[in-house]
Amino acid sequence: MKDTPKTGPFALPAFDLPKFQMPRMPRLDLPTFALPGMREKPGATPDVDIREQTEAELEALRSDFQKRAHAEQDRFTDATDSEYWVAVCFHTRQQKEEFLAGMKLDDLGDKYIDGVEAARRLKILLTPVGEVRRTRAPGRKLTELALPADDEA
Repeated sequence: MKDTPKTGPFALPAFDLPKFQMPRMPRLDLPTFALPGMREKPGATPDVDIREQTEAELEALRSDFQKRAHAEQDRFTDATDSEYWVAVCFHTRQQKEEFLAGMKLDDLGDKYIDGVEAARRLKILLTPVGEVRRTRAPGRKLTELALPADDEA
């Protein structure tokens, strides 16, 4: 037996593992199966070099990962871009309201206006974008919780 510390809650006595030798297995002659692109004759070489085929597959895989990485980078840039708005200032509120009424945009809001809708009304063609995710309007229950009732105001 080997010496091991015999203190502590999990101390176990040491022992030598028995020597184990794997038995020799008889060699079996198994049938060979032809892979796609290989000739069926014994000792044949593949029509396409396996190394070239593997390198081509790995290159295609690498290319697909690069395309996906670039697409993700573009999506991230679009999602975090903060330069998608403009501010137009006037000296008075009355001037702002006159401007919006003159442009026939006053029904879109008086502070935050949907620029795509404003451009459509002004017959300005904008570059189309991919799918735009819109947030849903808050539900009726949330609105009731957030706004005071008429009798409380």
